Amino acid sequence: MFNIERLTTSLQFIGAALALPAGAAGVYSAYHNYFSPEVMCQEMRNTALATLEKNIPAEAKLVLLRKDVTQFEAKCAEFEPETRTIFQVALHELEKPAPPAGPRASRPASAEKTFAAPRPAAMAALGPPPSLPPPAAPSANSSPAVAAVPAAAPAGGGVLGRAVHGWVAIELRKGGKVAEAFFSGYAANGQSLPPAGTMLTAMALRPIWSEPQGPGPSDPTKLQGRLKVGECVRVVDTRPGQGRQWAEVEPVLCQ
Repeated sequence: MFNIERLTTSLQFIGAALALPAGAAGVYSAYHNYFSPEVMCQEMRNTALATLEKNIPAEAKLVLLRKDVTQFEAKCAEFEPETRTIFQVALHELEKPAPPAGPRASRPASAEKTFAAPRPAAMAALGPPPSLPPPAAPSANSSPAVAAVPAAAPAGGGVLGRAVHGWVAIELRKGGKVAEAFFSGYAANGQSLPPAGTMLTAMALRPIWSEPQGPGPSDPTKLQGRLKVGECVRVVDTRPGQGRQWAEVEPVLCQ
């Protein structure tokens, strides 16, 4: 005879086993959303930064980035004011209208079709060609190599397209402990900042400011450059702050 009670018990056991992972996932999701805003904001920041780095048309990037930034500002602007400033400047640059295309240069006609070859008699009447003045000799203080090579344009264009000398927040501290380190190359233990001459490698896109920023929202007018992930800098000086710890840096080639 079929045992209904045993079947019911087995089904209850199987149901409990299947419900356990879902319950655990629910507990983790609740912790992730309500008890760990730093983790949530890091993921949202990385998503927006990945959009910013995509090699896609500006119109499509603007649509995607505006969506990511709207979500980030709704939940994380208070926790990451620097990142919020980066996104605001990036949106502003993407919203700028594209410069109008210049007039298309016409191809010059060849000399053979435009001018007739001069006759020897005419050339003799014109006399010898005027002599050009000799080139000026370089001064002792000038560098021929530097003078011959024009300055390179910033990669990417705009404020977010170059690494320059300035100030960056290298870590966040809460209660005397490091909550997040943005650079590798030193011991981020919350006790000291890297000494001058230390080479650091950016682990996240970092804004470069003309001066250290105070607590709260950063001043967009002080933003003058950026560091991408993997780019290196050398520490010139350091300055402790409220939450954000600052270092004056200069860009260098990674070794």
